[in-house]
Amino acid sequence: MAVADIQPGMTGYAKTVAHGTRIDSFPVEIIGVMKDSGPTGDLILAKFSGPIIEESGGIAQGMSGSPVYIN
Repeated sequence: MAVADIQPGMTGYAKTVAHGTRIDSFPVEIIGVMKDSGPTGDLILAKFSGPIIEESGGIAQGMSGSPVYIN
């Protein structure tokens, strides 16, 4: 999905491995896009929720590469 297609309010889910080898999913809501604000381009702002996020206290080390699926 191109960054230009991402809009605030879009929802989806992400997948990660938090315990052992089991893949868990957690909800994602797009908050916005900050154009040219990152070191190499745009930043996508998203709100993550659910038991995995609550348990880890937020996005934990190793989750940054977790895929996010929108629509």
